[in-house]
Parts: sequence; C-alpha cells; structure tokens
Amino acid sequence: MSWEDGRVLAEDYGGSASAWQTVGWCATREDAQMIARAYVEHRGPFARADVVQHGPDLGYASLVRDSYVQGPHAPVQARPEAAPGPRPASPDRAEVTEPVWHGGETHPRTSSLVVWTSTGWRTLVWSDWQTSNIAAHLGVGAGGPFAWAESWGPRHPDRDLHDWTQEGRELSGRFPDTTYAERSALIDAARAAQEEALLTALADRGGMTQQEAAARLERGGASYRQLLDVGQATICRALHTVRRALPEGPERTAVRHAIDDLMDRHQLPADAVRIAWAQLDTEVEATRSSDTTAWCRRAVAEYVDPVADPVEAGIEGFRPQDQPHRADA
Repeated sequence: MSWEDGRVLAEDYGGSASAWQTVGWCATREDAQMIARAYVEHRGPFARADVVQHGPDLGYASLVRDSYVQGPHAPVQARPEAAPGPRPASPDRAEVTEPVWHGGETHPRTSSLVVWTSTGWRTLVWSDWQTSNIAAHLGVGAGGPFAWAESWGPRHPDRDLHDWTQEGRELSGRFPDTTYAERSALIDAARAAQEEALLTALADRGGMTQQEAAARLERGGASYRQLLDVGQATICRALHTVRRALPEGPERTAVRHAIDDLMDRHQLPADAVRIAWAQLDTEVEATRSSDTTAWCRRAVAEYVDPVADPVEAGIEGFRPQDQPHRADA
C-alpha cells in the first residue's frame, strides 16, 4: 500500500491493488503490537497494520485487537548498525522447535525469528519466510529493541534430489548482517571445534590423554586422518540409508540429528559398527573390490576403537611405506 496526501492509493506504481498481507504469528499480543508498530513507524509500503487475535477455528471468528496507521510524514528508517560486543552463540536446535498448530492448518508458518534478550534466545514470531523484513522493520541492532536476531527455517537436506522432506530446522540468517571478518571467524571457530571434538573422541575411545591423541594424529599424518575420515564416512553413509527409508517425522529427524552429531562432534550413534557392517555387506561389496571393503572395515574399527599400538597393528600412517609420503618426513 502507498500514501498520497493522507490517502491510501488503490494501486501502487506497478498497478498492483492494495491488499492485506499476513506478516506472522506471535505467541503474545505484546510481541504482535511491537511488530505492527514497527511496520508503520517509518516510510514504506505498509499503510496500516492490524493485530488480529485468532482462535482454534483457524481465523473464522478472528478479532482485530489493535490498528496502527502510517503517518503521511513518516521518516525514512536508518540502516541498523551492529551492537557493540561479540555476537552471542546461536541457540541449540532444541530451543527452536516448531509450535503445535491448531488442527486443520494445512500450511503452517515454517520460518521463525529468534531474538536475543537479557535472559537468552526466544522466538519472537513465526512467519512465511518474512523474517528478514521483520528484522529490518524492527531495526535489530544498536538502538533497536533487540541487539541480535537469527532466522531459522525448515531443513530439507535432500532438496538437491528434489525431495522436500523436512528434518528439523536450520539457521538461515543472522541480523544485523555478518561482516566478512565475522564470517571468517565463525568458520575458523567451527573448524577448531571439530578438531577439538576429534581429539576428545580419539582420547576417550583409545584410553589416551588429549596430548597423546594430538601426538597420535601428528605422527599418523594425512594417511591416518584419511583413515579416520573413511571410518566416519562409512558410518554416516549407513545412517543416511536408514534415514532415507523412514517417512517424515520424529524418527527420521532423530537419525538426521545423529548424523549431525557424528559429523560435527564425532559422537557415535548406537550400534555404529553393526550398521556400518550391514551397509558394507549390502552395498559396497556388490560394487567394490574386496580390498576396498576390507579398508573400509579397518577404518571403521580404528575410528570406533583405536588400537593401542598402531605401528604393530599396521595402521595407515604408521606403516614404514607411509613415512616417505608424509609432509613432515
């Protein structure tokens, strides 16, 4: 909608007629009022914003509780700036679960805006992929009602295969926008966390200290790391086979989370060896050589239960023939 001399025009400059648009759904009236005021506080395409209270009848008996109108001389909104201090860590996936929608809702809102408060993260509004606009109108950043916010949406890990089965939720945006330096720092921190998780897993499973695990990785070099990667990937592939056979729902999402924990934190799922062996029996041996299969089995065994003496066991990276190929040799 647009203004001219205090009147709402029937059409905009492109010929589109004025119409109502649902911005989002809030759990409290106060949150909805704050967003509605933000949409008409500054100059923009929204001439009026209403706060509507819906009941379990999916809106057939809705009540307009509050109305806000954009003034004819509303100021232009300034570009938000990042608040001082570091950006807080993203919420855990358990903190961004979907609400229970009223029965009969066939197209529930799938994206949410999570805001940072003095007590931590909380979900402000559920929307249909309008979280960026909501954050912009609210002025998230320095001087705004919230210093930091994040957008979370449904996770479709198989969308490249044109499979839109949802498996939990994923981070889709940060507000204010991250700078190049901040994105680089986030990537470096994620890599450091994965390396720390590998050291911890290797130490716990092999009965070593963190220092001994680090020395083992250093001595084994790239060949040993590749063996561990193959073991992890073999288990992960088996989990993917289990996941794809399940219908959309909590059980499939739980397997998705198990894959995330394995890849990001090196946390083993239950019966890791059994499901990896089953995957190798039914898939790899049908298309690969027996040497390849044996290598994968050896990799899984070392990843799950590192041997006490890798030199005596002939583990890759510790064999005599591996030494000349090491970068530090």
